[in-house]
Amino acid sequence: ADMTPAARGTFNAFLSLRKAFTAWSRSLQPAIRPIFTRALNGKKNSLPGLTPLVLGAARGIKTLQDRVSAGFKSP
Repeated sequence: ADMTPAARGTFNAFLSLRKAFTAWSRSLQPAIRPIFTRALNGKKNSLPGLTPLVLGAARGIKTLQDRVSAGFKSP
């Protein structure tokens, strides 16, 4: 591609940063990934316990919508 020397320098610096970041990120994965995996599994396992909360919130929102709708229908 046609780039000025300054643009080429910036582009090369970006490529160098990307390469360094990728290597750094991969080197940390053995320490970090298990933590995130455990957190994701914990979130998944907590979903059934949230069911009553979600259903209660849905009922509350429906009640609110019904009241607002009725208010718009009455003078």
